[in-house]
Amino acid sequence: MDSTDIFAIAVVLTITGTLLAVILGILWWLGARRTALGERLIATNGTLHEIALEERQGNRGSRYWTIRTKYDYQAGGALLQGTRAALEFNSFTNQNKALQVIGDRRPGQKVTVWYDPQKPKVAVLNKTPPANIRLYRTLALIGILVTILGVVGIATYAPVVANG
Repeated sequence: MDSTDIFAIAVVLTITGTLLAVILGILWWLGARRTALGERLIATNGTLHEIALEERQGNRGSRYWTIRTKYDYQAGGALLQGTRAALEFNSFTNQNKALQVIGDRRPGQKVTVWYDPQKPKVAVLNKTPPANIRLYRTLALIGILVTILGVVGIATYAPVVANG
């Protein structure tokens, strides 16, 4: 393997590591924000009007499930309506995970609604923090490490490749 090959590998590592760090870093950040939101939510009573699991198909034929829900709740003396089932992302690639979020809730039931006292219109039925935050963080940090290795490789081998 000559220096041109090593330089090309370093470029690929830099691009791959950067993409990995950015994408997973965004997922980590979103998950952390939702976890922080979950910590400040307070409970109130509500009435569930609709809850359904919908199967959908992605552009490439992959299946995923979303939870469609509507409920009323009281917050700050006002009657509000919510549509968000959980702090998790609303798309599930695992049907059983989506069914766990729904649980035994049925339309017409009295339910506990968790709402943000700072923004009462933000509410969920399930305040369990999003899963995989540690995984996103770990993979984002690995992406940063791979990027650094790639940059070091580029810096080391660029002069060699340029001088032939």
